[in-house]
This record gives sequence, C-alpha cells and structure tokens, in this order.
Amino acid sequence: MIDQIINSVKGELGSKLVSLGLPESKTNGAIKLAKETVQGQLQGQISGGNLAGLTSLFNGKSPLDQSSLVKTMVADYGTKMITKLGVSDTVAKSVSTFIIPFVMSRVSNQVSEGGEASLLKLVGKGDPLSKIKSLGNMFKFVL
Repeated sequence: MIDQIINSVKGELGSKLVSLGLPESKTNGAIKLAKETVQGQLQGQISGGNLAGLTSLFNGKSPLDQSSLVKTMVADYGTKMITKLGVSDTVAKSVSTFIIPFVMSRVSNQVSEGGEASLLKLVGKGDPLSKIKSLGNMFKFVL
C-alpha cells in the first residue's frame, strides 16, 4: 500500500526534489529510498510491538515532524542518500526534511481512515484477524 501512496504522488515528489537541489537523474532512487525507509521503520515499530504508539502517532493530534520516529526516519534517510545516492550533506538534509514528513502525512491520511488494520496492510503485514480466523478454521478440522 505504501507503493500506491508513493506512485500516486511520484510526479509531484520528483519536481519538488529537483527544486530542493537533487539532480533529476537521482529522483527515482531518492523516492524508492524514501519508500524503503518509511516502510522499514514502520515494520520495525510494528514488529517491536508499538502498534498502539503508531496508531497514536497518526491520530493527527500532534505534528508528525515533531515525533521522535519521524526524526529518526529523516536522519536515517539522509544518511542513506549520502551513502547510496552520493548526494551532498546539504542536499540530503533538505530532501530528507521534506520527503519523509510528506510521505508520513500521506500514510497518516490512510491510517486515520482505517485504523490499525489499515496500518498493518500499509506495511505489508496484512489483516491480523484473517490470520486468526484461518487458524480457527484449521482447528475445526483437527477437533
């Protein structure tokens, strides 16, 4: 689902990244890296048992860019831009402070509409209730 969010704003992101100093030849790599960073960090939070914390983050009561998770994502993404895309520290900082909050705001819009199940689908974890139901159906045949 993050792929769908990224694809829906790819053109808008590309032109904005160029205006921030990123060479046009690196925009696709930067967008892909942003998707990987956001998805990886969200999956890590969910795997670590912080689903309630993420849901709270996306409730819209406090600015996303003020959260420690988003700040961590910005720093992580900036470092990856320097090491993987070979951009300057200045460009990495300006791009990362724009793109990560931008993507997270789109994620927030999706999650606020669908709650925890939407968040799990967003990071590719699927619907946890469907897994529980399948386990229940399995036990029907065993008993």
